[in-house]
Amino acid sequence: KSLKVLRHPQLCRATPPHFQFAMASFTWDESTLSADCNSLESMAQRFEDTAALMRQLAQKGFALQQQKGTRKIIHSNEEVFASFGFVIEA
Repeated sequence: KSLKVLRHPQLCRATPPHFQFAMASFTWDESTLSADCNSLESMAQRFEDTAALMRQLAQKGFALQQQKGTRKIIHSNEEVFASFGFVIEA
C-alpha cells in the first residue's frame, strides 16, 4: 500500500499567530487496512503490526490531527518523519 505524503502548512502555537511552517503528514485511512487479508489470523497480524507501528510513532512525537473529515498523522520534524521511511512530496 502506498501513502501519499505532503507538506501541509500548520499554525505553530509557540510562535506568533501570523507565522506558519510546513509540517510533514500523511492521511490515515484504515478502511483498506485488512481488505487484502484472506483469514482472521492474517487480519489479526495486520492489526498487531499496525498497533506496534502506531505506538512507535506516538513515542517519537507523531500526532493525529482531524482535518475536514480525514485523519492525518503529522510530525513537525521532517528528519524524524523521514527516518520512518515516509517520503515527503513537494
